[in-house]
Amino acid sequence: ATGEAWQDIMLSCLPPKAKCDKQSENFDPTESCGSPFAYPYFISFYTLCSFLIINLFVAVIMDNFDYLTRDWSILGPHHLDEFIALWSEYDPDAKGRIKHLDVVT
Repeated sequence: ATGEAWQDIMLSCLPPKAKCDKQSENFDPTESCGSPFAYPYFISFYTLCSFLIINLFVAVIMDNFDYLTRDWSILGPHHLDEFIALWSEYDPDAKGRIKHLDVVT
């Protein structure tokens, strides 16, 4: 899960020189010889996955940070604008006071 010792797996997938060389005295035709493409495959796979995992990890942290710092206030600026417009109907002189009968209606 951590990617530790991935190079050992890569080296195991390479063809072993002693058992896969036909001129070697240890040649074993029944032995699976691996693939010379193990180097580019494992290096590109590990590089791609490590960058992908890092980006996903950072994205989760940033998303949670955005969620926690979001402004959860009930009233927004448009509510204040509506209140000012309605208040100015009842207090056209802008004295900051309205009649008690206007509150009920």
